[in-house]
Amino acid sequence: MIATIFTLLCISIINILFIRISNFSSAYLSDIEYAGIDPSYQEEIKDEEKVSKFRAWYHSSRYKRLEEFITIYYHPNTRIADLGCGSCLWNTKKIPVTGVDINEKMLQWAYQNNRLSDYSVTDNLANTKLPDKSFDIVVMSETLEHIINLDEVLSEVLRILKDDGVFLITVPYDYFLGPFFLLFNINCLYMGFIKKNRYYQYRCGHINHFNKKRLRKKLKKANFNLERLFVVNLQLLYAAAKK
Repeated sequence: MIATIFTLLCISIINILFIRISNFSSAYLSDIEYAGIDPSYQEEIKDEEKVSKFRAWYHSSRYKRLEEFITIYYHPNTRIADLGCGSCLWNTKKIPVTGVDINEKMLQWAYQNNRLSDYSVTDNLANTKLPDKSFDIVVMSETLEHIINLDEVLSEVLRILKDDGVFLITVPYDYFLGPFFLLFNINCLYMGFIKKNRYYQYRCGHINHFNKKRLRKKLKKANFNLERLFVVNLQLLYAAAKK
């Protein structure tokens, strides 16, 4: 029991130190690492032969659940933009999606495999280069936690979203000593400092940490009307908001 408490205390201290570092530099450095990641990465983290069974289940589950969530709001002729989409692995039904990301290789893979119908490369999601009021659905899944200029990015979502459109969000349910907090920090320590993966050394660029209250507050400040907010697998927050 004492050893467990000591371990949790150490993880907490390390996490706080890393958060302080991330606020100044690690988000930028992790973006550089992420931009060069091979598209196979997002497939590998679903493979039990390459990662733990839990990680494989977690990532497979989140892609499946995200597609189900988006399907609730999708209908034929719906225009969807996925900001920070990576390889857009959630889109197994290969519906038309416009992707925006900083990793051009992942975007190209997604386009070639019909996960995206179109894409735009940008180093700043506050500048998507997409037309005003052009999308019925804007998706940002596991993305808001990485963004330094969060207010600007949310303003960009408002700009490209149609007046009757919906903003669909998933973010880690990242509160102190919660399930995600513990598992994520342990994984970053293991992958970053034992496996020597630089992306995890920078905590994957996680600089924003959301619980329900923080996400509600951030969306309200950005002039979104929150319609749904719920927890999935004790580790993710799912939200739907409108203008």
